[in-house]
Parts: sequence; C-alpha cells; structure tokens
Amino acid sequence: MILDCIRHGVTASNLEGRFNYSHDEALAPAALVALADLHAIEAAHYDLVYVSPMRRAEETARRLGLSDWISEPRLAERAFGRFED
Repeated sequence: MILDCIRHGVTASNLEGRFNYSHDEALAPAALVALADLHAIEAAHYDLVYVSPMRRAEETARRLGLSDWISEPRLAERAFGRFED
C-alpha cells in the first residue's frame, strides 16, 4: 500500500506567519498559481482520497484535479483551548 499525504495550499495566515488553528480560511492567490502548476497529479491511481472538511483542503483537492474524495472530519485541525487566544 502507498499512502500520499498532501497539505493544503498556502493561506493568507500562512503567508503572514500566523497560526491558523481552525478558521475555515480560503486559499491565498499565491496558492492558486502554484496548484495550477501541480494539476498534473494523476488522480486515477488512487483507490480512495480523504480530505479535511476545511474549505482550503477541499479547494486544494479540486485544484489538483482530485475528485470523489471523502470528507473526513478527523483530518481537520484540532482546537488548542487557551493557546488559541
């Protein structure tokens, strides 16, 4: 079995060096350009694709040409309580 793990594209928070724990933030314009270049990923060889339900993760999957993914809440960021403030 081969397992590929792909992180979502960059967000504005990432570019500003801020920790983005659970906000459902969209991808930054820079990510859209980078993902367009990576669209050559051949999705046909994947038996299953799991994606975090966060908007940025689903948008990354779409822009990579992946389809029929399974939204998996356990892949989303975790809350860090007081440390988020």
